[in-house]
Amino acid sequence: MQERYNIYDALHIWHCLEKAKDGHGMYVGDIAEIYVQYLLPTDYDASAGKTLWLQASKNLRQIITMFCNTHYVDAFINGRLVGEWMDEYQLLHKCEVRIAAKEAGNE
Repeated sequence: MQERYNIYDALHIWHCLEKAKDGHGMYVGDIAEIYVQYLLPTDYDASAGKTLWLQASKNLRQIITMFCNTHYVDAFINGRLVGEWMDEYQLLHKCEVRIAAKEAGNE
């Protein structure tokens, strides 16, 4: 299966992170609600199941990590600091991403 992703969905996620960073998240000031399924291939086949959801979690980690490095902030997914743990964790449907000032020791 050839994987095709919609760049507009990735840009939408970046935009939601920007709004949360600026304290204007859609629901709570510093929190962005991210729908992980937008990072699944556009030709998503349900039979591929877990593998594609794990890839979507990895893709989200890459976007958020780049965002954090660009803006020198930290991000927390459902209360947990973004990190390599996401590569082995299926983020199903949606998650909350809180953007916060960089904490000491997280440089």
